[in-house]
Amino acid sequence: MASVNVDEIRSRVEEDWPRIVELIERKIALKSISAEGITGEQMRRSAEFVAEELRLVGIDAQVAQAHNADGTPGAWEVIGSRIVDPEAPTVLLYAHHDVQPVPDPSVWQTEPFVATQVGDRLFGRGSADDCGGIAI
Repeated sequence: MASVNVDEIRSRVEEDWPRIVELIERKIALKSISAEGITGEQMRRSAEFVAEELRLVGIDAQVAQAHNADGTPGAWEVIGSRIVDPEAPTVLLYAHHDVQPVPDPSVWQTEPFVATQVGDRLFGRGSADDCGGIAI
């Protein structure tokens, strides 16, 4: 396995930073609030967004709607895979792509669903827990 030093990693991140921020801006704007309905159109759009980003980096990604035990429609899920080496161990990654509602927007100093940079931080609903994993 090839090794990469810390300086090279920093350089790659800095070079890709504008694309990463733009990706996060688009994801935040989706308003993927699961409390408004896990089966809703906003959740399907969010799943499609995540699947498309995975496809861009070579992951075979599909969007599927789960079904609850009683047969009713469930959450929109993204399932992806990429076999790098059939002899290598399997790695499973799990994350969520939904956000929680904003009960009181007046306590926010920025618009919750508009990515806003303040200093060296980017604010917006889901900017860290949802978007961080997707951007990485």
